[in-house]
Amino acid sequence: MNLLIVLNRTASEGAEGDVAWNALRLAQTSLVKGLGVRLFLMNQGVELAREDQPLWEEIDLAKMLGEILV
Repeated sequence: MNLLIVLNRTASEGAEGDVAWNALRLAQTSLVKGLGVRLFLMNQGVELAREDQPLWEEIDLAKMLGEILV
């Protein structure tokens, strides 16, 4: 089974960080369970891939994304 996650918001948009964080957690858990995962970043979601992305509530979403992409 495969999972496609589309992220179109970034954590810098206040509560929208919850959405990005939960999506990345879902991706991590799905990979651990052996599912195929694809992430599609669009619009402001592309900001998550920037290395200089500010922390969101002390959570490094860019680092989480990088761990998923390995």
